[in-house]
Amino acid sequence: MTNSNINQSGDIKALEEKGKKLLEKARISALNENYNESLKLYNEAFDIFNNIDHNFETKQILWQINEIKEHLKWKSTGKGIKNNLAIKDIVTLAAAEKRRKRIKSGLEGEVNSHTLQSTGISIPKNDLKHPSETPKLFQQMQQQNKKEEREKDLQNNLIKKQQDLRKIQIQERRERIRELEVKRKQEEKLQSDLEHLLDSAKKAIKDKNYDVAKISYENAIKILSQLGWFNQVRTLQKELKNIEIYKKEEEDSIVQKAITQQKYQKEFEERIEKANLEQQHYIKKSIKESEKLPIEIQQKLKKVELIKTKAEKEEGLHKYDRVASRYQYILNILKTLPKDIIDLSEEILKIETKLTELKGKE
Repeated sequence: MTNSNINQSGDIKALEEKGKKLLEKARISALNENYNESLKLYNEAFDIFNNIDHNFETKQILWQINEIKEHLKWKSTGKGIKNNLAIKDIVTLAAAEKRRKRIKSGLEGEVNSHTLQSTGISIPKNDLKHPSETPKLFQQMQQQNKKEEREKDLQNNLIKKQQDLRKIQIQERRERIRELEVKRKQEEKLQSDLEHLLDSAKKAIKDKNYDVAKISYENAIKILSQLGWFNQVRTLQKELKNIEIYKKEEEDSIVQKAITQQKYQKEFEERIEKANLEQQHYIKKSIKESEKLPIEIQQKLKKVELIKTKAEKEEGLHKYDRVASRYQYILNILKTLPKDIIDLSEEILKIETKLTELKGKE
């Protein structure tokens, strides 16, 4: 072996040792859940083993990196379960793989030596395994194969469990999203109904329709309870009590107005009755006095009396426009009578007052 080959072999050995140390540090970091540091160390180890063409180590490293990244991905969604992360001891696996290859190589060499001997080809004794070692090599090979199969089955089962878990997690996430969407639409519908009820209650209070406002608030309280907005529930419950107060005040106000109106109506009717009595008395007095007046004036006074009788009947029928027209006509007639013959100033004043009252009723 040349010095160049010796140096090269030494360099590879040094790189292998460095790579093993990195793998061990990476494994410990992963076990301690320091995943970012672990990924960094695994990548450095990958570069080393890839440069020296150690395919077994590079494949195992890539697998481990992928597992950590997948675990971090699921953990970020809140679905990851850290105990399910598979962490391989790649250094031990690589050593086992080398032993397996050496055993396999020894078995193949044994088989080849027997084959060559059967053909009569001479093989140096130093190149042949001792016959007593052959069963032992087969046994080691079988044990190694069984161990690899168990590890492979364990790894496959672990991968299957992880895949099943991910499927369950994806399904749960989809179901959760669907439930949230349904809940969101329900809440939007409830909020729309709530807004409509509050607007209805506000309008009803403005219109003094307190029974409608009360029903709207009661239905709004039910919706607020469904939404879990209990502070707003208490606010509306206070408002319901206020509505009862508003309703009582309004009812008292209506009763008071009715009493006041009745009192006013009674006083008005009493004034009318008194005025009519005074008017009748005055008319009777005027008739006696009018008999002494000229015929033309007597006729006008009789006409005035006739028109006044019609006006009083129409006033009872609330035909105030026509009543006012008749009293205006009476006023015009009275103003045409000569004051030096008959003084009707008091009667004219009463008619003008009556006209003023009638205009207030129109």
